[in-house]
Amino acid sequence: MNAKKHMKIITIGLGTTIFASAVVGIALGFNSYNKSYFQKVVEKPNDFKLDSNAGIDKQQVFGLLDKAKIQTNFSDLSAKSALELATNPLYRLDLATVFNFDELKKNGFEISFDLKDVKVENSAINDVLVFVSDPKTNATISKKINLTGFSSKSDSNQLENFDIDTKRSSLILKSRKLVSPSELKAKIQDSYSKFLKNLSPARALERAFIENNIGLNLINGQNLPTFLNSKQIISPVLKDKNLSFSSLDDSKATLSLNLEIQNLDNNTKTNFELPIQGLTNLSQIFSDLSGFISQNGQNIFKLKPQIQADLINKDQSLAEVLYQKANTDFNFSSFFESNFLKSFKFRANDSDIWDLEIIPSLKKVDDSEKDELLKTQQVRFLVKVSPTKNQNLALKVPNFDLEIDFQPDLRPLERQIAKAQGSLAKTTNFSFQKPENSPTITATQINLYVSQIFDIIKNNSETDDNQIIEKVAANTYFLEKGKTGTQEEIQQFTKDLQEHIKKDTEVKPQNPGSENSQQTDNPGEQKTFGLGVSILKTLLLAKTNAQNVELQLNSTPLSKALELNFSLVDKNTGQNLADSKIVISNIFSEKTAYDVTREFNPLVFIDGKNDVVLQDDGESILSDFGRPELKFKGKITKENDGYSITRTIKFQPSQTGATTDSGASGAQGSSATTPQNPTNIDKGSFFLAFKISGINDFNKHYLVSSKEGKGIFVQRVKNTQAKASFSRSSNPGSTGATNPPTVFEAQQIQNANPQFAFILGSDFDFKFNFGNNGAPEAKPVTNQQALILPPEVLKEIKPDQFAELTRQGNDETTITLQNRTLVYRKFNQTNNFESDAQFIQDGSTIVVEISINKEADGSGTLEVNGYSSSSQRPKFDKVYSKTIFNKDEQGKPSTNKFNTYNLDYFQIGPNPDVVETQTNDSELPKPVFPDSKAKVLIKAFAVVRNSDFGDDENAVKIARDKTLESFVDAYLN
Repeated sequence: MNAKKHMKIITIGLGTTIFASAVVGIALGFNSYNKSYFQKVVEKPNDFKLDSNAGIDKQQVFGLLDKAKIQTNFSDLSAKSALELATNPLYRLDLATVFNFDELKKNGFEISFDLKDVKVENSAINDVLVFVSDPKTNATISKKINLTGFSSKSDSNQLENFDIDTKRSSLILKSRKLVSPSELKAKIQDSYSKFLKNLSPARALERAFIENNIGLNLINGQNLPTFLNSKQIISPVLKDKNLSFSSLDDSKATLSLNLEIQNLDNNTKTNFELPIQGLTNLSQIFSDLSGFISQNGQNIFKLKPQIQADLINKDQSLAEVLYQKANTDFNFSSFFESNFLKSFKFRANDSDIWDLEIIPSLKKVDDSEKDELLKTQQVRFLVKVSPTKNQNLALKVPNFDLEIDFQPDLRPLERQIAKAQGSLAKTTNFSFQKPENSPTITATQINLYVSQIFDIIKNNSETDDNQIIEKVAANTYFLEKGKTGTQEEIQQFTKDLQEHIKKDTEVKPQNPGSENSQQTDNPGEQKTFGLGVSILKTLLLAKTNAQNVELQLNSTPLSKALELNFSLVDKNTGQNLADSKIVISNIFSEKTAYDVTREFNPLVFIDGKNDVVLQDDGESILSDFGRPELKFKGKITKENDGYSITRTIKFQPSQTGATTDSGASGAQGSSATTPQNPTNIDKGSFFLAFKISGINDFNKHYLVSSKEGKGIFVQRVKNTQAKASFSRSSNPGSTGATNPPTVFEAQQIQNANPQFAFILGSDFDFKFNFGNNGAPEAKPVTNQQALILPPEVLKEIKPDQFAELTRQGNDETTITLQNRTLVYRKFNQTNNFESDAQFIQDGSTIVVEISINKEADGSGTLEVNGYSSSSQRPKFDKVYSKTIFNKDEQGKPSTNKFNTYNLDYFQIGPNPDVVETQTNDSELPKPVFPDSKAKVLIKAFAVVRNSDFGDDENAVKIARDKTLESFVDAYLN
């Protein structure tokens, strides 16, 4: 309820009492005002709008500025003299008093000037930039005008020969701050003493005036502002070596300074007293301070939690308790926390800092006042206030008593929110409790479930609560229990929830500060509020007076938490009637691709922002995002955006249950994974987001690899070359005499610049077969293929060439372009990328999808889609390559499997171990990998089978693109 606030200030020792209902607004000082608004006006003059209730528009303001006339009593002043008086910091003539701007001032506008670029021409000051500000909206407009009508006299000393009228003259404080006489007296004395150390008394006084924004308003016998002439010096009258003041009265805002004018011609001195204008009385200062206390009383004076809970349960306000006839207890400490803030700093509207000390009490009132207070549910407080202005010179102003009225207990809608959330606190904390070994819950998932509940309630505002609960029970169950419920669990939960909502009024809110957790299933315990029930009951408030009140919901991700902000807003006025927050911790709140990828049932999903568990042996356990029972183990250093791995972390097969089938592979429907090799994928995609830095060797820096230590890697190459390759003399398996193989010379690469480049590569097994009758097959050898070529090689490679990697020695690895006729491989790469940009650079973030589609006959494709932060448009420029293997020129599968490609995620990171060698007749030698010194940072990794992407080729393509896009969006930075 927004009743007009009663605020009564009783000034102690001064005998004055004032009444106010609002805080007095104080604008900025002239200097800061002009400086800040001038910049805004120059940049966006159309953005500033005057108060719609001003009764005057911008064009009318401009018209009044153009028509401004000089005041009659200033018409004998020359333009040059007026400008000198206005720009001299000692005199500070206000041109707004020289010209008639009464029409603007009557409408509440304030006038100020920028005189930096003005010109004096004859009887005018031209190109004056004038500002008109509306203090009600803090808006300003500006216009350049010419100030005309001055005297045609041009002599700058035209006013020096007139005698000063000390009765009409004064000092003017040009400040918009609230400055009392006592404060200004202290400031002038302090400045004068400081400058007197190096200056004469007259010069020290002048500098003190300038420092404190005080202008000399000297009026001559012609009632015009004037200067001191060159033979006159104004000096202070001293008393005990201090400045001499008189007429000091803070309550009336009066202060005068005693001065003397010395005439150097006749060596005479004339003493006079100049009053200081522009000071603030204590009533204005107290009003400003009291407004702060009045507006913040509810934040300063906190009801005891038990008192607030009792008020809610009895459906009473504190006013009803205090002002009932039977009550005699008006003891403040009976109802309010004793540790309230008794002293605090306050920045007033004029930007000054105050130290306030307060002593509150509850005021007894008569019957008529009780009735008025009960209408607004407000309570009357008496607050003793002790203020001190906090500045270089701490100024203690008199204490005063303040009567204020406000409602310290929760308003009706705030009470409903407290009931819904089970807490009196503005912020209710919940720790999301999910079952052990259940998937990681993200902030996006929570937002999705909450938004769905919210939409259903908003669209069914006239529907019975029981029917709404039936529609939202599944989502509420998930939020309450941390898991998806079975049909039987949801049905029982629905019944319990419907009964719980009916008994809502019987629930007593918890005290603030207590942390809630999800509801337990222990029948021996009384059920408490859980996250799901609290959110549902809060969202059901959208049905409360839905025609006039709107429930607004916003969310903000925090560190490992999500903040839900609820506001009940008046639809007609936009006023916030009640608000609260629910903070949900123990969730994953970082940006992640998991929310998209989980739609496709990934075999593996790892996000580098997730936590790892350190074991006693110094190694860490990394759990899968969606399948916590799937784990990797090894040395892991967690950094801000990923896992830093220097030696592979290994899949832990003992931690998993039965291996899931990866779907049909080929026409015969063979499985893509086997219980013996659960990490091998024949049909599916790897999604990788990684960063590699510090590569200064020519080793293979692995990203993922198999038990045999073969996989996907990044490697530095020194230069490129083309080598001769063999061609078959006849088809494999043919009978009869054989001809020796033909040697083809491959084209040499002419462009070897840059000399060094990074490539993305893959291991594959290759075996020779020349078709000799009855001859044993050659043993396979492990080769390396470049999956993404550097631009200088891509420009030169021919359709009949294939990029292999050859290690020449410890200090050199080259790209060899082999003829593809023999090896049954076809490679193609296209770049939507800057022509000369390296896809992989030291320290760049790379996001790639590596997709394999291996058929039952051993043929297939290996595709790569990649994005790099080294691009000028990292989220748009893409690299694509495709390798077709074990197919001839006509695209038919070969009768022999010359090439064997595999995607396997048994090991993640560089320096793979050879856990086991292949158990076949090839007797492949155990490879040796020199330890990499590079740093591999894994930001994210996911594996998805094609069968989980979709039922047909088009669906698979759409799903793959969607997943890759989510990786780019979450990790490419």
